[in-house]
Amino acid sequence: MTTPFSHDNLGEIFGSDAADTEDPARLYSAFVSNESYYEVRAPNPITLVVGQKGIGKTALMLVSSMDDKRDQFPNIFIRGSNILSRSTEKDGASISINSFRIAMKKPYSQR
Repeated sequence: MTTPFSHDNLGEIFGSDAADTEDPARLYSAFVSNESYYEVRAPNPITLVVGQKGIGKTALMLVSSMDDKRDQFPNIFIRGSNILSRSTEKDGASISINSFRIAMKKPYSQR
């Protein structure tokens, strides 16, 4: 008996191991809405999503962003790593805030 699983087709069967490398259409079709999704979709001026690695924060925000585009609602999806990657632990909060301000002034395509 042969198994349908092989090293070559696992990604094809189960999808990517990370939301940001998954095909957006596939991610959207496989996404299951839950309470967190509806909290993110609530009309708030700013939403901050935090949690442990691998629990679906990126998937949640990417799907929400796709829904915003579909609804023609403006959104900005900023990853914390885009902001804090410039600072180090010894720099402290003021450097991190300054990095955030600099990042926000850049065009979205350069972030």
